[in-house]
This record gives sequence, C-alpha cells and structure tokens, in this order.
Amino acid sequence: NDLLVTLMFENQTTRASVARLNTSWGKIRANHNNLPREASNILGQLTVASILLSSTIKHKGSVALQVYGRGIIKLGYAECNSNFNFKSTLKLKKNPKKIENLSFKNMINGSKEGIFSVLIDQKIKNQKPYQGIIPIEGDNVSEMIGNYLKNSEQIDSELILSSNSKTATGLLIQKMPSKKNETDMEWLKLSKITSQISPDILNQDNTLTIIDKLFGSLQYKVLKIKTPIFSCHCSPDRAKKILKILGGEDTKKLVSPEGKIEVKCDFCNRQFSFDQDEYSNLFI
Repeated sequence: NDLLVTLMFENQTTRASVARLNTSWGKIRANHNNLPREASNILGQLTVASILLSSTIKHKGSVALQVYGRGIIKLGYAECNSNFNFKSTLKLKKNPKKIENLSFKNMINGSKEGIFSVLIDQKIKNQKPYQGIIPIEGDNVSEMIGNYLKNSEQIDSELILSSNSKTATGLLIQKMPSKKNETDMEWLKLSKITSQISPDILNQDNTLTIIDKLFGSLQYKVLKIKTPIFSCHCSPDRAKKILKILGGEDTKKLVSPEGKIEVKCDFCNRQFSFDQDEYSNLFI
C-alpha cells in the first residue's frame, strides 16, 4: 500500500527513491473531496514529492513544499519529517472558474507571479529553518521542483511524479558528490532509463515490482524501506494559538450568529468550536 524504497547503485554515485501512496492518499482525498480532479492530482504529486525529498535529508527535521499560486490554485502545502509522517493540503480561490482541461501553468501561475518554496527545518534549537524560494516555472509539478533542485540546490536530479484517484507515486534519482570517473557513466545510464519512463507506469504495479522492472538490469542495493504515514497534530490548543495570532479584532469577525468561533483544520478537516468565554479569555 504505502511504501518508500531507497536504493544505491553499484558505484555508489547515484541514489534513487521510489514512493507510492494508496491508503494514505485515500485519506487525503477524502479530506479534500471538494477538489476537482486536476487540482487533486497536483496535491497528490506535491505530497509524494515531499516524501521523496525527505528521504534525502540526514537530520531529524522535516521538509515542507509550499506553492503560492496566482491562478485558480491559491495555496499548496506538503510536509514530511524524517520519520516519514506527512500531511498536505491545497486551497482554491473562492468561486473559481472552471478548472477542467486547464494546463498546470494556468491553474497555478496564471499571472506568472506564483512562488515555489522549500522549507528545511532541522529542528535545532535557536537555528532558523532554511528556506529556498524561486518563481514557479515548468509545465507540471515535477518540472517545478526539478528547477528548484537544479538552480537552488545545484543537485543533478531526475524527478517523475504521478497521481490519480487511487494512487500517488513518484521516483527521484540524484547524483551523489564524487570525483570518480564512473560517476557520469552511472548517472547517464540512469538518466536514460528515467527519460523513457511514462509517469503512468509508476501507478501500474506495486513499488518493488516497479523497481525490478526499471532497474533490474543494474546492480543496486536497498538502503531502506519505510512506510509513510499521514499524520496531523492539530488540537484545541493549536487552534487557540491561531486565533491569538489573528488578534482580537480579526477574531471577532469570525464569530457566528450563535456566538461561537469554529476553526477547521485544513489537513484533516477536524473542527474546533469555542464559545464566547473561551475566545475572549485569549486576549485578557
């Protein structure tokens, strides 16, 4: 069902990770059942990408991918930590026009002012997270993130992402820093293989079968096999902190005719309700 497999190839100069979400992707889709198919697929690809990039970090922190769209899609967010607990969400503009058959560029970057950022938090006290920000470029999520890896991280990478109503999958290969002559040969072999892969192929079989089909002619070893888990840590206390950040005046605008404030989690749809005494006490 939900699996992440990381490989190292014979010369130890190229690494690959393959991720597949079935059960967890079903939970995320259920939490975002109002999204059109095209937007849902972007959410799935962004989610898998965060898991793949988390597989490359060596610290105990997390990787968060953020898309600030200037088209019908207003915000996309996916975060995964070193234990491969992840969460993601996607928001559309209010009253969006028809999204069917729109290109990725039109959905997310209509005015060409969209921004993509990667936030790497090592969870070290008194150390600020690293954030890389670039304009949104590319015809799909894979190209958008690939541009970041190439221009900001300067890492030779190939990324393939795919998502449908049942499965979200992805493949990431990266060249390891090395001065060995065989580096380029191994990288060229793997680049050629990935250039011939259709994204839909990643959805057709289970993860281990896909790996055997793609890389069976090469010598590799499995470094790790992990199970990514959808996890949301929302709570009444966290919801109150959000209200406190908004401030008293803006919080008053959220009061319903019944005199309550309701806060809904964007990731899991859990809803928190606070009466007048509860939210008033936040600003005493």
